[in-house]
Amino acid sequence: MFELFFGIFWCLLTLLFTIPVFTSSGGIDLFLILFVGIFWAIGIFLLVKGLKKVIANHNTEKLGEECYAMIKNIYPNGNRVNGAPEFNADFLVYVSSKNTIEQVSESVGFNAFKYQPNTFIKGKYYNGDINIKETIDYNSIPLNVRPNFDHLISNNTNQTAEEIITVNGVKYKKMDE
Repeated sequence: MFELFFGIFWCLLTLLFTIPVFTSSGGIDLFLILFVGIFWAIGIFLLVKGLKKVIANHNTEKLGEECYAMIKNIYPNGNRVNGAPEFNADFLVYVSSKNTIEQVSESVGFNAFKYQPNTFIKGKYYNGDINIKETIDYNSIPLNVRPNFDHLISNNTNQTAEEIITVNGVKYKKMDE
């Protein structure tokens, strides 16, 4: 969604710049057309990229099937807004219609602590896209789906509450000496 809004904003600014430049009586040369064309190309690229994401999310919401997924990894995707990095997550999604687990990457926004690795989500899946509905715990996953995730859960995630604490969104594990 960010790319769509930024693409619209970029194209509007480029339009406000283009109108006075080309309506001036100084004449139009090839360099000026190429210079302004670069800004239009960037704006249109961001606009198309954002539209593709919005259409994919709409199709997933409308045509997708309910799914369960485990978050494998969270990492910054390179986008920054006001200095804050945007994050992507890799999901291991159980697709019941195919009876397989697929890896899907999806943007999860600017709060890296909202989703933690080795936690589960409920969502919708369609054609390699996932829409996150809510985070859930392992016990909320239906019994017929759980065996598909059992081999993915490492021994480190089966800790008791006394062995793991969370401070400012960061999880710490008690170490035996």
